[in-house]
Amino acid sequence: MRKLLFVFALCLLCTSASFADSVLWFSDYTGNPGTANTIAGGITAAGDSGTQASSSANFAALLGGGGFQTAIFSEQCCFSADASVSAALASFVAGGGHVIGFTWYSSSPLLGIAGAADIGQNYSSFSTLGDPLFNGLPGTVGLYNPSYGVFSIDLLAGAGATCYGQTAHGACAVVGFNGNFINGQLPDTFSVGGDGTQLVANELGAVATPEPGSLVLLGSGMLGLAGTLRRKLAR
Repeated sequence: MRKLLFVFALCLLCTSASFADSVLWFSDYTGNPGTANTIAGGITAAGDSGTQASSSANFAALLGGGGFQTAIFSEQCCFSADASVSAALASFVAGGGHVIGFTWYSSSPLLGIAGAADIGQNYSSFSTLGDPLFNGLPGTVGLYNPSYGVFSIDLLAGAGATCYGQTAHGACAVVGFNGNFINGQLPDTFSVGGDGTQLVANELGAVATPEPGSLVLLGSGMLGLAGTLRRKLAR
């Protein structure tokens, strides 16, 4: 029986760390602490480990170096999803990585990652419509404008993409496609800061998948466990 428990414990121990994603994140505006609190707090709440890039160029370089399962990019002030960032994100997604983006630019390349398009601007709340992506959030999520001229965009989900939530204008608040999410709000515009943190955590949870090696190890451990149990019962 001790051997049985040892095999099971070893299996769980070796796989548990692999279920936590390594997340690279960057925001081009950190003047409001709410941005970092929302993103970093969401990563922590999801049980993942986060690395903050120091610039958009540093983000692209780190992403190209590998080692991350998910990337979060918040484009708030400077049209920072430039050609190098766009190329790095495209390569990252093509290699199986997942992206969570925040933007309010109608021409942002982040939109294409989740098959989204901008069809309007400036809404002060959105309804969650009971979707599991918004678990832990109120039915209506309030937003506010921290002195920006435009701070939110209405999204349209393209072919194959999924629309999440509904803005005051009847559009999508979030669009998802193949494990990538684009948010039409900025991280520091949630009336209740914890709402943004929860949303980031939920989106990270939605994209998290066990690594193939972890599944193999888990399966091997279970087979060993079953074999040990079978031999004991045969005695």
